[in-house]
Amino acid sequence: MEMVVVVNEQDEVIESKSRSDLVYPDDIYRASCLWLTNSAGEFLLTQRSFDKDKDPGVWDLAVSGTVRDGESYQECMVREAREELGLTDLLLKFGPKMFVEHSRRLYIQFFYSTCDVEIDQLILQEGEVV
Repeated sequence: MEMVVVVNEQDEVIESKSRSDLVYPDDIYRASCLWLTNSAGEFLLTQRSFDKDKDPGVWDLAVSGTVRDGESYQECMVREAREELGLTDLLLKFGPKMFVEHSRRLYIQFFYSTCDVEIDQLILQEGEVV
């Protein structure tokens, strides 16, 4: 069972819940997102799997994921980059953190990284990106 961090309006951890027990839009959770560029300044977008229960088929930043219990924003990004694209040893730079409120409420910590890898060298996680 995947446990995720639930925070208050100041982004302070108040509890953890299983992902399936999150109450939208009451619970506030954390996510990490990665702007990935190459040395030519091109950036990578990915399309979410059409099987996802949240935002299926939506184009998104290169990598994104929900922060798990006991994990920092940065640890989440390292894990998600490895899981979703097979990327390791990225030099992550902190970007802005913002609060987003729509059908869900969450804090998103953005990261930046540069990586020169060919698209066909990426190892896409089945069920996450297409």
